[in-house]
Amino acid sequence: MKRNTPILYAMFAVILLVSACSSNWEGYVNEKASFTVDMPGTPKIESGFERTSQSSSLTTTTYTAAPLFSDESYLVYIGKFSSWSMGEVTFDQEIGKQGMRESIKQQGGTVISEGPAKLAGRDAWELKIKIKEMEGALRVFVEDKTIYGLQELHKEGVDVSDNAERFFSSFSLL
Repeated sequence: MKRNTPILYAMFAVILLVSACSSNWEGYVNEKASFTVDMPGTPKIESGFERTSQSSSLTTTTYTAAPLFSDESYLVYIGKFSSWSMGEVTFDQEIGKQGMRESIKQQGGTVISEGPAKLAGRDAWELKIKIKEMEGALRVFVEDKTIYGLQELHKEGVDVSDNAERFFSSFSLL
């Protein structure tokens, strides 16, 4: 029995390490983008710029985090519209929804279902999606010339509903 003791301690240490890494969620606050959200670690931040017409553009920032030793990823997307004309910038939600569907298709994915949802206490649109061997959800709403989107993806067949709910329900605007 004494020879098995070191093996048992090693197995226990590995279980504790994996548990600690996979549950390392923390609150993330971004005052510049005016939001807070719980994510599994500090997100990687990427910015982009896209001209949408002769007189307007969309500045985008994505915040991505994934737990260590896991097949999950969590993404916050912020897109801010700018206009150089005197006219009002408007956002057609049906065109926006179609754009999301096309983007998912371009990534080799499919929309499993879609419908109304809530995000940060606001009316949002949710798409249940499958991309390659991953599945998850994307929730989006538009407010004050800004698109807010949250996406959760995980390996197909793995239950991450508690983490996904924590991610979506923790998002709020400052």
